[in-house]
Amino acid sequence: MNRVCASCGWAGLPIREVCPNCDGTAWLENQQAVGIVRAVTRVHRALGSTFEPAQVLALVELDSGGWVIGTGSDPEVGARVIVGPNQVLTPAGRL
Repeated sequence: MNRVCASCGWAGLPIREVCPNCDGTAWLENQQAVGIVRAVTRVHRALGSTFEPAQVLALVELDSGGWVIGTGSDPEVGARVIVGPNQVLTPAGRL
């Protein structure tokens, strides 16, 4: 999902080779992240196909920094979510 600097703990997106905080190059892989849903859209059609049910996409601001687009059953704007592998969203409770 994202990386955490092994030297200073900085985490954020996009993934980098060198930490912007301490210039470290050792990273720990973080398989899930927590954030807040800032926007939601439902995709009903794409070029040449339709989706039944609609594909739900959410823009998530990560607590560790950065943004990611994920999929979920029906996330609400303002909801806290866990972004897991393949950007699948699961509820983490309300703010």
